[in-house]
Amino acid sequence: MSLEAVIQENTSALRELINIMSSAGQMSINSSTIQGDVVAGEKKDADVVDIKSAKKPKTKAADKPEPAESTKSDVSYDDAAKAVTTLARTAGRDAAIEVLSKFGVKKLPDVKPEQYAAVIEACEKAGK
Repeated sequence: MSLEAVIQENTSALRELINIMSSAGQMSINSSTIQGDVVAGEKKDADVVDIKSAKKPKTKAADKPEPAESTKSDVSYDDAAKAVTTLARTAGRDAAIEVLSKFGVKKLPDVKPEQYAAVIEACEKAGK
């Protein structure tokens, strides 16, 4: 398959996706941020999408654990995520994985909200 054919196929797929998202109300088609085909220097206005003004999809509550209502401290998931990320950047990914394994999990979303403060504390100790 030639490069031109691949580009044409991808362009067609993008147009379909844009049409589907536009009809679902998730994206507005306004300016010239993304262009479809450019044929002999001409751009087609129907193929232009403004990503900056596109609506962002709403996240589901199940996508991210929420902190427990009655914990000793007001530590959020974001606080714990920041601590794990900081540890991974300073001491390495293996150090962050080791801290999470102490809580019997492989990834932060599996940590119980009441354990967030302990995760932060363990990250701080491991980073020193």
